[in-house]
Amino acid sequence: PLVLLLFLWKKCVIFVAYRVDKNLHATDPNDTYFSVGDTNKVPIVNVAQIWRVDGELDIHEFRSHFHSLFFSESAESRTNYLNLHCYLKHFGGYVFKRSVDHINLEEQIVMRQMPEGETLQTFIVKWMLRENFENGKPLWQVVLLHLPSYEPTSESNMETVVLLKMHHCLTDGYGFIHIVDKLTGNTSPYLVAHENESWFQMVKANFFGPKTLMDYVIDVARTPDLFYPLKDRKNAEWFMSLNTLDMEKVKDVRRRTKAHFISVMMTLMIGALRRYLLDTYGKDKQIPNNIWTANSLPWPGHPRNRLVNHWSGGVFKVPFETDDPLERLCGTEKFFKFFHDMEMHKTVKRLIIPVTWCLPSPLMRWGHSLDLYYFRYSNAFASLLLSDSPHFMLGKRVKKLYLPLGIKDAVPTSVLFGVSSSHSGQMDLSILASSEVVSCQEELDKIATVYFSQELEQLRQNIDDRLIVILEKETCISCPEKETANCANGNANGT
Repeated sequence: PLVLLLFLWKKCVIFVAYRVDKNLHATDPNDTYFSVGDTNKVPIVNVAQIWRVDGELDIHEFRSHFHSLFFSESAESRTNYLNLHCYLKHFGGYVFKRSVDHINLEEQIVMRQMPEGETLQTFIVKWMLRENFENGKPLWQVVLLHLPSYEPTSESNMETVVLLKMHHCLTDGYGFIHIVDKLTGNTSPYLVAHENESWFQMVKANFFGPKTLMDYVIDVARTPDLFYPLKDRKNAEWFMSLNTLDMEKVKDVRRRTKAHFISVMMTLMIGALRRYLLDTYGKDKQIPNNIWTANSLPWPGHPRNRLVNHWSGGVFKVPFETDDPLERLCGTEKFFKFFHDMEMHKTVKRLIIPVTWCLPSPLMRWGHSLDLYYFRYSNAFASLLLSDSPHFMLGKRVKKLYLPLGIKDAVPTSVLFGVSSSHSGQMDLSILASSEVVSCQEELDKIATVYFSQELEQLRQNIDDRLIVILEKETCISCPEKETANCANGNANGT
């Protein structure tokens, strides 16, 4: 009854809002999770693109290119890219998007100079996690940097770093992939299979949704977590590390174990984190049995031609204490399949997300600040699958493409965000970490480069040594034939 009351109240607020201000737009259910305040008051809930392009891009040419792709005069363009016109506005206790009538691309797309003595990662962290959007302006910005290039494979002695920052309420990972495809002319795959549910199955799943949720919460009652209580959440410093992984080795693990790709990546990140903690604090460091990792999940029917949020999600138990990467992968995949077998991803999409849409903004902010189970995960990982063809922007080769996630204030108990982006036959990795985890840039660089690679090599070695034995005892890393279409994408935002 309470949810129904809130639903009716929000419908009334929307009815009034549309008549008071024609430029107000209600957030979609998936948007609401990230829309917890207006532009001035909302914490940092940003996603970004980091392009490293061979040669110097002309900013005027780039603005013209961007305008032709996303700001044409057609009604279809205005509908598909309405979110590029929007900022957040409070009305009647809820957060709405408000569109502006005119956008000045000279203000939204700017050229900057790197401050002397500052690294690229430090610059990006400040720009992404400290600089808020200007009040009354759309919630995105592009920054171009011209930097010297020291890579032997570069065709030029200069490179352009293109930085695109966007509030997560405007788009999800597939929307970001769509932006990349538009800018490069490529076409990325979409591997999310339809649910093929009958009407009766859908009604049944919705009816038993609350019970499924209770069973899930009971079955995964929280274990002690390494990072709680947080020491200084508000004043925590953030660091970013960028790396490129050997994608063929990662694909080899996935191919030989038949584990979901996202299970492999969560396993690698948590294994790398474990190595860092033991090397830094010694073998006496107490490591919990498990750690909880959040991941967005695919939902069929994503409108790939426009910017929206269209996903489900979950919080997954990853074995943490074990020093065996294969055992960690096996446990992660088993829980991943358990989550889907009980159709929890449907409960999240059809029950939890719609309920949050009904909640007034103050309740949402209060909920995000609590140590509730579904908000209390200490880290998150997402994988994005783009076109395997070479990427070029305005005729210049794209050398690297990172897609970092920085929603630190929407999920204040998360201290680590990892994202892998597969493109052009390579895999680029970005990790953002709080000073709750690492104390300096060098420590995070070690996690992203040294420990990630060590964990991957150890996992492959253990597969060589013990895969047959493990598979005889466990069925957790086998994949039924009917699920093969979903195996390549364990994530609503990509792979």
